[in-house]
Amino acid sequence: MANEENKVAPEAQVTEQVINASVTANNSFEAIVAKLSANKENTTYRGLKVRNVIVNLDDEEYPRITLVLNQEVNGYNLEGDKYVLSKTKNVYTTAFNIAGVLKEDESTAMLGNYVVRNPKVAENLLSGATINLVQIPVKAGEEYRNPFTTKADSDAYVSDHDWISNCVTGIKLGVIGNKVVDKLIDRIVDEMM
Repeated sequence: MANEENKVAPEAQVTEQVINASVTANNSFEAIVAKLSANKENTTYRGLKVRNVIVNLDDEEYPRITLVLNQEVNGYNLEGDKYVLSKTKNVYTTAFNIAGVLKEDESTAMLGNYVVRNPKVAENLLSGATINLVQIPVKAGEEYRNPFTTKADSDAYVSDHDWISNCVTGIKLGVIGNKVVDKLIDRIVDEMM
């Protein structure tokens, strides 16, 4: 699914905050995001507004975080027994992805591990946030590895249908999210004392 051009959402630009603090030094978060954004097969969006967040703790290996956006992006929808490429306002990601982006900003870095251990907090933390997103198309049967992983022996994921890997690459918290940050940092510091 090659795009003729990378799409950039017209909304306000979000400062690129690179994804995963766990990436290796020679493959910095910024370098990985730049490489993904430059790939014409991928689609890059900037300035997407998060309208709602749903955390599903019963999903597979990792809690799935659904970000409901203000505008449509590429996505696969199940029609009958077949996945069809179309448009959607729902983006699926993981607590690990969100935590990695938070760790790249000194004002939210200490929340990264907290989000992994308590993913439901993302429902309030990301409410009203503005995000940047890179979508990586993956074909059925193709091996996919998270581009931000540092594990040399990480298992590849293989699906029986085409799908899109959504990589949140920047987060600018909204009014509610900033209030949540203050409360959570107070709670974390209190627990440490």
